[in-house]
This record gives sequence, C-alpha cells and structure tokens, in this order.
Amino acid sequence: MQTLSDSYVKTLELLKANKSEEASQEFLQNFVTTVKKLFSETENMYPPKFSKITDWCSWVKQLYRLTLTTEKVLKKNEIENVNKALLLIRDHFYNLHFETKTEKSNDFIYLINIKSNKDDVDVKDLKSILKQLEKAELSAKAKANEEDYKKAKSEWLSKVNELLGDDKVASDELASLRQVTEKFYNEFGIQFE
Repeated sequence: MQTLSDSYVKTLELLKANKSEEASQEFLQNFVTTVKKLFSETENMYPPKFSKITDWCSWVKQLYRLTLTTEKVLKKNEIENVNKALLLIRDHFYNLHFETKTEKSNDFIYLINIKSNKDDVDVKDLKSILKQLEKAELSAKAKANEEDYKKAKSEWLSKVNELLGDDKVASDELASLRQVTEKFYNEFGIQFE
C-alpha cells in the first residue's frame, strides 16, 4: 500500500508542476502496475490489517476500476477529470480505513479537508473530526517527521480553532479555512498508506 500512496502523491506533485506527461508515466509505471499486481494476487485474500472489511474482492475490483479510469483521463490529459479521478481513489482508501477501523491521522486530515470544501460547512462535524484527529495513530509520514508534523499541526489548529471559535464559519472565513487546511492536507493528509 505504501508504494501506491507514494506513487499517488508523486503523480499529484507532477500534475501541480504542470508535468502531465511525467505524471502519466509515474501513475502508469508505479500505481497501475501495483494495482494490477494487487488485483491478481490478493483479490480473494485480504491483508490481515483489513480483516474487518465486508467484501475485500469488491473493494479491490473498485480500486482497479478507479485506477483504469484515472489512467484513461491521464492519457487524454484531461487535468480537471484527472484531479477528480485521483480524489476518488483517495476517497476509496479512506472508506477502506473507515470500514476496517484502521484510520490514522492522515485519514482525519483528509476528511477535514473534504468537509471544509463543502458549500455548507458543518462546524460541529469539523470539531468532532478534530477530536478524532487528536486521538488518532500517526500516519507513517507524520511518524517519520514527527517534529515537523507537530509544528504544522499546531499552526494549522491555531488558525482553524480561531475560525471555528464562534461555532460558525462566515462566508468571508471559508477561503482562509480551506487554504490553511489544504496546505496541511497536502503536507500530512494526502498519503493513504
């Protein structure tokens, strides 16, 4: 799973740098190849860490479908559709972690990023997720860079708590909430290990 996460992040970084051809190559050579291997070798046998999943076969098949869809739009260089397709992959991993109760800090950061980008931001919901983040096991990246993670999280939480302090997010505060959250997400939530 780490190979998939690393390739996913690298693909997004290359896309942000306007290197769509390199992003396509990265995704094809590393992500697609790994998913095909996962699909062929573990379709009927889940990793022990995901033993609580209801239907591993369906989850792997859906990952395979999402991967092929992403590969197609990458080859066509449809950047807006690529970003949507990649987000569906990240969401698919979040759902796996949620169902199997294996969420880590990066999953809660992902969820906060998604919820803060909705038209109608639910402050109670965000505060509930923030509490879960506080108790969550650190992701591999957060563990490997624990001091950087703590500093980034502290700065982010300071700004977010200020914005959520009055239990509502005014329309003029939404942009700030989204900006600081996206920055933290890109640093410590984008990975899905």
